[in-house]
Amino acid sequence: MLFIPNYFSSDTDFHLDQQLKMLCSYNEHVPCNPQGEYVENNFKTLLQSLKTTKISESLQDSFNDDDLEKWKEYAQREFDEMGRINRLRLQNMVELADKEMLKVIFEIILMFDINPLNSGPLRVKEHSGKFDKEGRPVQGTLTFDVFQKGAIHGIDGLERFLPSHSIKGEAGMDAYLEKEFSGTDLISYFKQNPKNPIKAIISTGNLGGIDHKPYSELDICIILDTNPQFEFNWNDGDFLVALVGNVIDRFYNYYFKHSLNNREQKKFNKAATNTIKIQYGKGLSDEEQKMIEFLFESSYRKELNNL
Repeated sequence: MLFIPNYFSSDTDFHLDQQLKMLCSYNEHVPCNPQGEYVENNFKTLLQSLKTTKISESLQDSFNDDDLEKWKEYAQREFDEMGRINRLRLQNMVELADKEMLKVIFEIILMFDINPLNSGPLRVKEHSGKFDKEGRPVQGTLTFDVFQKGAIHGIDGLERFLPSHSIKGEAGMDAYLEKEFSGTDLISYFKQNPKNPIKAIISTGNLGGIDHKPYSELDICIILDTNPQFEFNWNDGDFLVALVGNVIDRFYNYYFKHSLNNREQKKFNKAATNTIKIQYGKGLSDEEQKMIEFLFESSYRKELNNL
């Protein structure tokens, strides 16, 4: 629910529509259940009766104000410390990375921050693994439709994550991106998004860490803003939708682990993996192809459930 735009909205009619869509989509996973307009109307009546906040109020009453304040202070201390460590890692990453890796970092940041749907596909060069007659490596070209409708983008406070000298100046990110993408309109979208759901950029691999090496891989994670659930209290209908979703998810897990034998599990795994390879495998390395079900875990689970 957290990643549906405006799911938790002050517009109660819109909120009800989102709840209804999710409940109907869950119901489709149970073919023996009644489907169609009749069921949708019943679900709507049920959700309208659950606009109350009895469950939220009961949960809040289970804790006293002193405990909540202590947990809040503890969480803030942990957040501040993790932020300090992460900023040091990113600073080390920028200072220790070679020029080519630094360019990759800058371009990744640009891709996370913009999503111009009117821009064409991006083309990048790759090492083909082949050599010409003179022994020089032959490079190929890959095309990616990077910008997709509804894609999450926009980095909140980019300056919090990179040292200022790596952003400004002749050798900084801004100058490099201006030069690299001159002739396109990509840079005009950079740092312009009024909404910035990406709240953190985190280096999780060796790059920038204790075991940093020139050939260390670049492993970057992002943390999205998941605060909307605190802006508006969950009503009892939200808890119902979450409960049904959890039941459906647990059912699939149980069925896969306990109702299928090993041969059937391998068959399902292979089918789901092949599907996401077709969808997302273009441009991935051989090593990444082997672990694609972990790189695209949500899509993999969705395809597995569809089987």
